[in-house]
Amino acid sequence: MRSILLLSAMLSVTSPFATLQAQTLPAIARCYDVDRNGPLVELRPERDRLSAVIAPGLGGALVGLSVKSKGISRELLYRGMDFCPHQGWDGKAPILWPATGRNFDKAVPGGQGWSWQGRPLPMPIHGFARDMAWRVVSHSANRDSAAVTLRLTDTASTLVSYPFGFEFTITYQVTGSLLLIRHKIVASPRNETAMPFSIGNHITFRQPLAGQGTMTLTTSARKRILLDPSGRPTGIARQPKLVRYPVAALGREKALPLADFPQSPSVRLDDSSGLKVTLSHYASGNPTGQPVLFNLWGNAEAGFFSPEPWVGRQNSLSDRKGLIMLPPGRTFTWLIKIRVDG
Repeated sequence: MRSILLLSAMLSVTSPFATLQAQTLPAIARCYDVDRNGPLVELRPERDRLSAVIAPGLGGALVGLSVKSKGISRELLYRGMDFCPHQGWDGKAPILWPATGRNFDKAVPGGQGWSWQGRPLPMPIHGFARDMAWRVVSHSANRDSAAVTLRLTDTASTLVSYPFGFEFTITYQVTGSLLLIRHKIVASPRNETAMPFSIGNHITFRQPLAGQGTMTLTTSARKRILLDPSGRPTGIARQPKLVRYPVAALGREKALPLADFPQSPSVRLDDSSGLKVTLSHYASGNPTGQPVLFNLWGNAEAGFFSPEPWVGRQNSLSDRKGLIMLPPGRTFTWLIKIRVDG
């Protein structure tokens, strides 16, 4: 295995990788196979405390998010920049599309999948986007901001489980104390019907953020989606306010899907070290049914917590609830804002 190549943009560029510096930084990641997965992309504006690392070859995912706090650089993601073999959840921040959670269909071998126009189709948990290589289409940086844009399009392999043409671009941008993640999905004009999907991000933070102490959660969700033992939605219940609620008390890898926020859906994590992370998101389209907007999931013993911003539901492709229905030629956008303070 060769040393890790990490592409670091220190100057603005007008075309992909035009003046990027390729740096060999073997200490920045563990067990990353650049021959198989291609280079990582670092977003580190000169003036900012926040930096991010993206892996285009590993589902276009955010794989590192660090902040300088009290003179110390801290990695905030669970297993951030760690790619070594590991039992249990891999962490980081995989993209969930065109499904959030599992889908169930008895007509599909094994029972997990969905049907479209009478045709049973396989669909992996959380969709296929996180398992594909994305193409870098632009990468730029200056003293105050750094960004990279990735693209994924339909292929022969995606058409097996998802019979729609699409163009999906994601732009990651670090500016000040913010990481902005802009999603843009365009349904191909070749599609004969509206294209159904749910979307989410399985971003997973260390619990607690600084590695020791405690962490609490605050959110204004008014409802939660009730699930059966297999993870299928069964109904809706009122959700008591979670204000500085101990994250460790949320349960061990037990999903808590939240819905119905009075304003823009958001979650704030407060760490006893003084670090604070606020996630909010905004979608351009209205899903069918009552969508999950944050799917809380974690394991205090293992040291991780996933707030999981979603626009969708478990089993959405099968029960047709919590779906975006995007007509041919139309565009859906989704913005995630992650603010780090302290």
